[in-house]
This record gives sequence, C-alpha cells and structure tokens, in this order.
Amino acid sequence: MKRVNTEIIEDYMKKNDMTMTAFCKFCHITTTTFKKVMANEMLTHVPLFKISVATNIPIEFLFKTVRKPKEEKKDSADDSAEK
Repeated sequence: MKRVNTEIIEDYMKKNDMTMTAFCKFCHITTTTFKKVMANEMLTHVPLFKISVATNIPIEFLFKTVRKPKEEKKDSADDSAEK
C-alpha cells in the first residue's frame, strides 16, 4: 500500500522557509487539498504531480511503500546436514 511521504514535503517547506499557504500557492493547490495530502486522504495523484513539478522532487520520492518483512528461507544444505 502506497502512502504519501509527508516528511519529504515538510522538509522541503522547512528548508525553503515556507508556510502552508505559501507552499500551496507555489504548487497551485488549495489548502484543503494540501491537508488531504498530508493526512493521506487523497483519491487522485494530480496534487502529488503538481507538488512534484513545482518542487522538482521526483514523484516516486513522494510515495513511501509499506512492505511486509521477508520471511527467512531455510537452506536445503542445512536441512540435509541435520538428517
């Protein structure tokens, strides 16, 4: 499941000393849309695309992927040595 990487947006705003309103004007999105993005409630990716274009942050960086940890595989050589 992909979620918005809000940390990268917050870091950009801090680095460039931007308020929420200034950031929204810069990216051509509304403050309501910005709040939905930050709360991970967006239904479309259009605002993320606008943020990506305005900030020059690659769109794939605006997503974070939550993955299940991989299960450890047993080596077949270890199994045969125990028998």
